[in-house]
Amino acid sequence: MFNEIKTGIKNEITAEFGEETVIYEENVPDDASKPYFTVKCEKSACEQKRNERRNYRNRFLVKYVSADANKPNEDCQEKAESLLFALESITTAYGLLRGTDMELSMGEGEVTLGVNYNVSLYQTKAEADIMSKLELQGEIFGKTSDFA
Repeated sequence: MFNEIKTGIKNEITAEFGEETVIYEENVPDDASKPYFTVKCEKSACEQKRNERRNYRNRFLVKYVSADANKPNEDCQEKAESLLFALESITTAYGLLRGTDMELSMGEGEVTLGVNYNVSLYQTKAEADIMSKLELQGEIFGKTSDFA
């Protein structure tokens, strides 16, 4: 589930900022050239419901690091606005997911967007064919018979 959501986020970032956009999922190399984005799942919670339904609340952090040495905060503010609109909804293997609880935090030359993508899933189990093994016997007026 996490990889599908991360792929959806990366696809939206690429669509908004271009194919040459650098996006990291794990550790950023020390020699990474700026600007770049990072995408990671901060936390996930599962709430079990009736009928094998589960609601997953997934919190993702998307960070942008600016390359503009003269006006890094101005560049971050522009990217923050674009990120808010781009990640409002993403397309995943689960269909269209809407981003909720979006929060921006600005730092010197970087901006971090926190966004929730909630997914409801049904857990399916293979069920035994009980009716095919059922035998019915009955008694009518003291006589036993098999019903087939």
